[in-house]
Amino acid sequence: MNAAADREATAIIEELNRIRRELESVAQELKSLKGISADYCSRRLTQISSEYSEVVQMLYRLR
Repeated sequence: MNAAADREATAIIEELNRIRRELESVAQELKSLKGISADYCSRRLTQISSEYSEVVQMLYRLR
């Protein structure tokens, strides 16, 4: 991988990690709320965050 592609991959990984942390933060905030829909949303956001983590790991392996 050339230097430009490596920088681009790094930027993408950093952005995905930022999004993942934000999803986790919102999921944690939702856990403090009552109700079935808040619980569902919190679990779903945690699942999506996990999927982002998997994508990040795949990108790391490609580099």
